[in-house]
Amino acid sequence: MVILTINANDPTKDVVRSWMEERGYDFTVLWADGFARKAGVRGFPTTWVVDREGRIAFEVMGGTEHFDQEYGWRVEALLEEGTP
Repeated sequence: MVILTINANDPTKDVVRSWMEERGYDFTVLWADGFARKAGVRGFPTTWVVDREGRIAFEVMGGTEHFDQEYGWRVEALLEEGTP
């Protein structure tokens, strides 16, 4: 499993870097450069779980402090199917 994020709101990479360091995150952050608008993102944050074929398996609108507890079962089901 790979976690990528796309920054669409923060003004500088230094802001993002500081935010990531404060929280102990070390996953990749991509710079949006208009991607969110082009992809039709309607709110922030938006989480897409994408399968190995590049298809969005499911989407979560809004933030959560407990993604693993709320959606982990869906990710596990995809892993068992061999699709992500």
